[in-house]
Amino acid sequence: MAAKDQKRSRCAGEADLELLRRYQNGEKEALAALFKGHYGLIYTWVNQALVEIPQANRDDINQEARIGFWEAAETFDTSGNGDFHSAARNCARRRIFKSSEVRIVHRTLYEHYREVMDAQDNLMKKLNRMPTIEELAQEAGLSVKQVNTALNVIAAFPLPLEEADGRLAGENPYQSQLISDALNQLDADDSDILIRYYFYGQTDSEIAKDLGMSPAAVKMARHRALEKLRDIILGEGGRKDGT
Repeated sequence: MAAKDQKRSRCAGEADLELLRRYQNGEKEALAALFKGHYGLIYTWVNQALVEIPQANRDDINQEARIGFWEAAETFDTSGNGDFHSAARNCARRRIFKSSEVRIVHRTLYEHYREVMDAQDNLMKKLNRMPTIEELAQEAGLSVKQVNTALNVIAAFPLPLEEADGRLAGENPYQSQLISDALNQLDADDSDILIRYYFYGQTDSEIAKDLGMSPAAVKMARHRALEKLRDIILGEGGRKDGT
């Protein structure tokens, strides 16, 4: 049975590569055939995304996933041993979570997060204790459910922001949006170094070579930029210079 499944998987991969080669060589009909064979996968990716962002519109998310699939088909290297399904899934998720539909959902969540943070600060000064969820909801003018969601966002950002594998955590859509917003508030050089290191997986030496810096200087700049990012996310900064 395992051998049969392995053979089916290998044949499907070869069929995908053939369609990709034909499409990239100008045969538009091959793209339609590729889509037809992957409707089920795209549907699964959309459902997975909607579990994370249930407020989003399914039709809009489905359209973004299809665009991401097309982008993967356009750029996938058929000469190597890469996994097209993984590449297509990554492109689809990137399109979904960068879409205007999802950004609107995230913006609302981020605004609630800031309102809850402000309400918590105000109440702790007044009450000299940690407020209850109900007190936070009343102070912020939100429902208890909205406050709970906002607190889940807050909990996604313990210090330090780096995970054990050395990358910035980013699968949670709320967390991804907060990091994205904060990165946009950094100056271009700081943002570039963090993105190269944490999201593209470049080493300090590789970044140094690309930017004409020493590895030690890159490491120092990276740590300073990470501190600025923490300050922005946790409300201790916010200007371009992070002060």
